[in-house]
Amino acid sequence: MGRPYIGRLEPSAGSRGTSLAVRIIGDGMTGVLRCEMGDGITVQSLRVLGDGGARIEIDISADAEPGKRDVTLAKEKPHETDTLKGGFEVI
Repeated sequence: MGRPYIGRLEPSAGSRGTSLAVRIIGDGMTGVLRCEMGDGITVQSLRVLGDGGARIEIDISADAEPGKRDVTLAKEKPHETDTLKGGFEVI
């Protein structure tokens, strides 16, 4: 299986105080159990669409600090993670 790889997010930005669906495009997604996007962003759901992608539903807090966030995907084993630095921006 190996670790996941995050290529990009679509969309890669969202406004404070909103909820939206985000597609994660990459590789090795089968078996991903968790997505983290940093302070002010709550991942409400994660659905793996296949090895090449996943879909998440997120809530961006109205008081979230604007700026870029690292996006991390993780499988069950701790070493099976990937982080896209600055992969999502709160605007």
